[in-house]
Amino acid sequence: ISLLGYYVFQKFRNEIFIKAEEELVSVTEMKIQEIGHWRKERIRNLINIQNEVFGSRIKRTLENPDDPVIQKEMLDWLIRFEDIYGYDRICLHDLKGVERMRTSESEVEMPHPLESYYERIFEKGEIVFEDFYYDKIQDKIYLPLLAGMFDYKNNKSPLGTIVVRIDPEEYLYPLLNSWPIPRKTAELHLARKEDGFAVFLNHVKGSRKTALKNRININENKDMPVSRAVSGFSGIYQNKDINGNEVISFSQPVPDTPWFLIAKIQKEEINSSLTGIGYTISGIILLLMALLATGITYIIKFQKYNYYKQIAKKSAELAASEENLRITLASIGDGVIATDEYGKVAFLNKTAGILTGWKAEEAKGKDITQVFRIINAITRKEVLNPVDVVMRDGRIVGLANHTVLISRSGKEFQIADSAAPILDGQGMIKGMILVFSDVTEKYASEEKIAENERFLNSLISNLKGIVYRRINDNDRTLVYMSKACKELTGYYPEDITSNGKIKYKDIIHEDDREMVKKAVDESLISKEHYVMEYRIFDAEKNEKWVLEKGKGVFDDNGNLRFFEGFITDITLIKTAEIRLREKSEELERSNSLMIGREVRMVELKKEVNSLLRE
Repeated sequence: ISLLGYYVFQKFRNEIFIKAEEELVSVTEMKIQEIGHWRKERIRNLINIQNEVFGSRIKRTLENPDDPVIQKEMLDWLIRFEDIYGYDRICLHDLKGVERMRTSESEVEMPHPLESYYERIFEKGEIVFEDFYYDKIQDKIYLPLLAGMFDYKNNKSPLGTIVVRIDPEEYLYPLLNSWPIPRKTAELHLARKEDGFAVFLNHVKGSRKTALKNRININENKDMPVSRAVSGFSGIYQNKDINGNEVISFSQPVPDTPWFLIAKIQKEEINSSLTGIGYTISGIILLLMALLATGITYIIKFQKYNYYKQIAKKSAELAASEENLRITLASIGDGVIATDEYGKVAFLNKTAGILTGWKAEEAKGKDITQVFRIINAITRKEVLNPVDVVMRDGRIVGLANHTVLISRSGKEFQIADSAAPILDGQGMIKGMILVFSDVTEKYASEEKIAENERFLNSLISNLKGIVYRRINDNDRTLVYMSKACKELTGYYPEDITSNGKIKYKDIIHEDDREMVKKAVDESLISKEHYVMEYRIFDAEKNEKWVLEKGKGVFDDNGNLRFFEGFITDITLIKTAEIRLREKSEELERSNSLMIGREVRMVELKKEVNSLLRE
């Protein structure tokens, strides 16, 4: 029995360590992906302002330093840009490197002279995403981005430089400080290699040194996880960290950066989760041994005391029934807690013990609110314990969403539960049974889905045009239009979708409606994209040219469900084409008139020569 218990314990231990390693890999890959998305979004913000319109605004601002209206207009735009994207500071420099405008009065310093970036931002057209640096003036750590501004009407000649400053405390550090599931010792470190040192780019728990000042000599500390990471090692690694704690870590480089991400969990925390399992297995072994001893004693007594045969038989059946019930409750995957009529814990199964952090023998007799502590995950305030409602109303109740169970050790679990009264034969409440389960991973998945939806909405809102979905009818009824609808058509999306005050087909130029319908009908036959140019009238009755590209979406049986596509404004392009065509036709007419005159002169000259000869 002891050997069997030891085998089971080792199996549990191996599985827990494997799950911890899988957790480290998943968290690292998720955080690297989030950092990558964040960097690309910051770079895309500056790419979006490198255009002819904004370049003209920059040029006007630099050429009119004494015009308060122009200067205020530019400053207001920079402040809005700063607020929308959460930047710490934005400044505009001219080609001499002189700061001409800034959104904050605070003085700053750059990690390198501004002129050292000119080749990259002006000649190569790069958006420079600088590394972490310490600003001595502000006594803080920042990340700057630099983008060149150009005069697109003058052969894209350089105008100046936009420098935006990011405070990592606003997003990046909170991202690194969060762990998807409750962990006491889990940490994420961002580091880089610098002159033979591994430099921590964020704060390390338990260390007095701040980010960038916390440096480890790689040659003297080769076996530390951070030294291995910045030296090019990727994967699972076990050794002591900077604080001397035995840890399991996983490291991986962050693409397109000089950074390395190290995720770690202390072994002590992982081993502590085995304590409850060890106690449970030991209890089972003792129980089996006790049962074995009881069985032997029972057989001896059965032989000696035949008189008590029937009594012993009934006692054994009752004990077996109770044991089966206990084993069943102890073995189910959900946590189960039973109380008496006064709300004192009478039973607590294995799963409930793991989640609450209480052993069954310690919890017995304790008030249920002491063992089963729950709060609201959002407000962090205590919520009404379901046991109180059951005892008061005598009905089955369940927990509200966003309920968190706080274990005895302080560890938190997202849970779902229900509680029901235990009634006697007369319908009187004799206690309560509470059944609950850990839904932490499910909750985290739902949070991730919500974040992905936010990301998709943000992506759509940044597109220069309308993303739409419509059904296949003669009115081109739209069930969805992105917010860019207002900028292009002058109507809000809700004004022009299915229940709106106007149909999209009504704003299409009457002469183009048949062409649009024909293009869509042909695409249904070929099941290919339709691409067409046509005219619309916006809310102010201005005529605009648009380019629309879309395609029908079909189900597995080939039935059309709806159309999805993209509409963008091409009025400037079409206007230029029309003007060019008019100029070409005017030139052809002028050439024809000149050729006609020359022919007539030749004919007159011939007639005069003929008269002279006569």
